[in-house]
Amino acid sequence: MNEARLDRTDRWATFGAVAAVPLAAALVLLVLPTWRWAQDRPLRVALDARAAGAEDAVPGERVVVQVRGAGGLERLVDLVPGLVGVIALTGGAWLAVAVLRDVMRDRPFGETNTRRLRLLAGLLIAAPVVVAYVRMVAEQIVLHRLELSQVGSGVDIPLWGLVSGLACAALAQAFAVGTRLRRDAEGLV
Repeated sequence: MNEARLDRTDRWATFGAVAAVPLAAALVLLVLPTWRWAQDRPLRVALDARAAGAEDAVPGERVVVQVRGAGGLERLVDLVPGLVGVIALTGGAWLAVAVLRDVMRDRPFGETNTRRLRLLAGLLIAAPVVVAYVRMVAEQIVLHRLELSQVGSGVDIPLWGLVSGLACAALAQAFAVGTRLRRDAEGLV
């Protein structure tokens, strides 16, 4: 009796933790910038330090510039990278929950979970790259609209996406082998 309750508690805790990630990202990437916009605080734009005029800056170093007088279009464009990130996190969380749900039902090895893990691996690899480029384009649009287009912004692509995506792809391959083994073993019993 207690074991079933513990299983249920574990399930809720796991799904709650997975759901908390996109919710926290939405708060930080969408709600807080919108709140700063409503309070008419300056728009923050990250720029390449050397392009912004710091000659002694290390290559790849970024500085955050606060821009006063940014209009609604600049603010909306600034929210786009966060929106893309939240959509990617939500999709990843949905895929993870679907895999975990099948694992908890004692059906981990199946073609569906293998496909989900491969999609998650692709998402983990592609999402940071897409978000980085969307952020760069958004920063360039904002800088151009504010007549600061001579200042460049760089692209920082985090390595964590590639590493975690490759690990998830390896896990997907292990699930594919497990699926084949399960299918082969079904006829033997």
